[in-house]
Amino acid sequence: MIAEPPEPFFWKRKLAAFLHDPPSHCVNLFEHVDWSAQAMSAAELDSTKYPRCPEWEACAADRVPFPAFRAASISCAFDGYRSGFHHPLGGKSGEPCLLKFEKELSGLDQLEGRDSHVQPVLNTSTMTKWGTEDIDRARFFVHWRFWRKSASEKDWRFNFLPADTRLPDHTIWHHMQVTSALAGCAGSDDAAEPLHLSFLKMQIGPVQDFIVAARSIRDLWSGSYLLSWLMAAGLKRLSELAGPDSVVFPSLWNQPLFDLHWRESLWSQVSLHPNGRKCWDGIKPTDAALLTPNLPNVFLALLPAARAAEFARVTEEAIRGEFQKIADSVWEECKGQGLTADESMITEEARETRFKDQIAHFVSISWSVTEWPEDLDASLGSAPSESSGMPAAKAHQRIKVIRAMAEKLLPPDHREGRHYHTSGKPDYRIIEPARLKSRGLAWSVILAHNAWELDGVRQLRAFGGRSGAWIPATANNKDSLTGKDEAVAGGAKWVERVKLVPQWKHLFKHEGDWLGAVTLVKRLWHLTYLKEGPWLLPTSSNEFSMPNLHSLAAGDPFGNDEKAEPEAGEKYFAVLAFDGDEIGKWISGEKTPPFKTQLADYAYGGKVQNPGMLNYFQRDAKFADFLETNRPVSPSYHLQFSEALGNFAIHCAASIVEGHKGRLIYCGGDDVLAVLPANHALECARDLNRAFTGGAPRRSAIPRINRGQEVHSDVLTEKSSGFLQSSLCPDEEGRPIPFVVPGPAASASVGIAIAHFKSPLQDVARAAQLAEKRAKNQLGRAAVAVSLFRRSGEISEWGSKWESGGLALYEAIAQAIESGALSSKFPHRVCQLLEPYLVSSTPLMKEAKTLSDAAEFDVSAVIKKEFSFAVSRQTTPGRAQETASLPGALSAYLAGLIRAALERAAKTDKPSPISETQELLTAVIGLCTTVAFAHRIRTET
Repeated sequence: MIAEPPEPFFWKRKLAAFLHDPPSHCVNLFEHVDWSAQAMSAAELDSTKYPRCPEWEACAADRVPFPAFRAASISCAFDGYRSGFHHPLGGKSGEPCLLKFEKELSGLDQLEGRDSHVQPVLNTSTMTKWGTEDIDRARFFVHWRFWRKSASEKDWRFNFLPADTRLPDHTIWHHMQVTSALAGCAGSDDAAEPLHLSFLKMQIGPVQDFIVAARSIRDLWSGSYLLSWLMAAGLKRLSELAGPDSVVFPSLWNQPLFDLHWRESLWSQVSLHPNGRKCWDGIKPTDAALLTPNLPNVFLALLPAARAAEFARVTEEAIRGEFQKIADSVWEECKGQGLTADESMITEEARETRFKDQIAHFVSISWSVTEWPEDLDASLGSAPSESSGMPAAKAHQRIKVIRAMAEKLLPPDHREGRHYHTSGKPDYRIIEPARLKSRGLAWSVILAHNAWELDGVRQLRAFGGRSGAWIPATANNKDSLTGKDEAVAGGAKWVERVKLVPQWKHLFKHEGDWLGAVTLVKRLWHLTYLKEGPWLLPTSSNEFSMPNLHSLAAGDPFGNDEKAEPEAGEKYFAVLAFDGDEIGKWISGEKTPPFKTQLADYAYGGKVQNPGMLNYFQRDAKFADFLETNRPVSPSYHLQFSEALGNFAIHCAASIVEGHKGRLIYCGGDDVLAVLPANHALECARDLNRAFTGGAPRRSAIPRINRGQEVHSDVLTEKSSGFLQSSLCPDEEGRPIPFVVPGPAASASVGIAIAHFKSPLQDVARAAQLAEKRAKNQLGRAAVAVSLFRRSGEISEWGSKWESGGLALYEAIAQAIESGALSSKFPHRVCQLLEPYLVSSTPLMKEAKTLSDAAEFDVSAVIKKEFSFAVSRQTTPGRAQETASLPGALSAYLAGLIRAALERAAKTDKPSPISETQELLTAVIGLCTTVAFAHRIRTET
């Protein structure tokens, strides 16, 4: 139950706001008020008692001040067939990106009554001991969680009905959530009282260093899962106070970990009519979904200004309290097993003091609350100058164009009074000169301010001091994985005692390991906390097996790490780090699509006159700047972008990684960490990128595996560019329910590190992260970078942009070698022929600059000649036709490299690096080295 009850009617006001529009609002714009009243009646609400202020604020924030329908003679009746749903991020090269239905929605005959048929009705007959506020909260939660689910399972098209038919790039479900979140910021039910809003952004850490400090794959997963778990605990507490709808990022709807944290206190307690099943049975996440870390370490929420700081403190306390409970469970279990006794010059009391001190100092939490100004002018008044180039300044510039359109260019008789400052009752005439009033238009500007403030908090946060100094002694050995904290566990005697605990002995195989408190928690909490009540998650090694590096490298991602790794062998594994490009610019609105691709474009019955919103603005050249302006970030856009990232994490990442015989460690939206057999890593990276950018993975049938047994097949297919669908999620008619992913306008970069299974896992994981940074910083994003670590100590690096032709050439060479059309010596021979042309072959020569490129030296022509010569010599007799395309693939790759170099040079105002370095040579040599290495390890595997 809620510890601090909200003000009276809080949850009812939120639910009334959520129900202000029915899901099928766009089908019949004139009767939707009656449908909304019916929905409120079914939820035991009186539609006449609740203020419309949140609805007005949400509409103004989500939409541009468009011309009035009747005055401007505009018709935008959404049918989903000739007029599709627009992808929120747009398409490539400024083109529209649409999802269209198989057949037309012909109004009431298609959707009449379906809203009420799928509206969840709470069964209150079993809630006799619940208080009124708790019942109201439960009723709101089931509407937020189940109405969309039931509707889309009835007919998948419910999932993509737009909130505004003039700008159909955000769904009615997101608009409903924005409205209810705003209603939670109202101080009372007084319609005249303005809303007082604040952003809360909170971030927890440490992240990267904590996750990669791992001896085993289980360690790697455990660190990632612990951070996601703490975030889920914090978001659960925040949603108790403000509702799950208040969280803008990440998307909490259909989020398995968030659902799990509400299982005991809500979903397992309440049921719905007519079948009376518990809500948890209707959610039914799989064990694999519940044990996949997919919450990021940061969240953004929209909260009432008067209580935002209080909610932040309560959320922080919940996160710290959850970590303390986890740590206590580990310590008490270790104590019960006799592992904390006096040893090696350290007493049990001193060991416990050290443990508690390290736990208390581990979690770093930073947050910032930014209150919204009262109107649009005040919101924009604090933006930096346009010349600063900062996100808020760029957002301000886009808003200026929109204001110019609405306040100066739009004919006075086409203006809707609700968007402007008016004279008030009774006529609501627009005060001239016309001025927009919606502060929601400044969403991205206020958001940028909030991000600056959080950055400042993180840079200036206080560090708690620790007394004492480290004394060299066995009792004060440092943590073997982090090298920071003094150990509280480890050593030969520890390992001997642990061997007496059957479920623990495989977790402490290395006698030389000394573990600090946090590493010890990461090693054991899945058994001491997650497996125990109330969570009861299947985390023991026989239920949730993790492979060791050797079995994973051999292609068994669900092997058991209880088995010892062999001492010999040539198996190689890979760590893959995937990250979306310039996500911050998408959130700030800098990369959002222009209005011309997002406005409704309706053409019916062969009419010459297009009555849609796009045509209205295209008819007059004065609106040209407006059409070319990027669509500003709105609350619903932000929610839908968050959902696109969440869909990729929940529906795509695990299926693709497991389909390539790998193990997903973490996926928090655009950020993925996975461990795979080395010979599958590059293909997996390509499929992840395909799914992220809205295309089907090459292997459309992805086998999902459980402990080595295939249990089902998840077929990921492309419904439309930017929209995927899974065979595991059909609607009532058996049609897969599409979901939105970041799409073709987005991009991602990947780093891959390949090493022998005896290599330290944490070193390889860090190398993958560095490779991912190399893909972004050196290759210009939308790229993959590979680092190869041979047992001899030699390190090779190569990378390619996804569209540069490098991967196509790589694949062509690899296939020719695999088929036997090309000798496996071919890539080695190309390297031998090209290496003499390298002028900076050693660091000393490069530093001394004793050699340089000859003037007018055509290295591209040389590479083509030497490559073609090697092809002619290494092609199997009688199979020249199969290798004839290789020189053409090389030419395309070289052209892509030159084009990318020129683009980078143009952005930095520097000469093309092609003329100063030997990028072409190193790129081709690196590619051939990678192909040769991949072929060798594939053969050995």
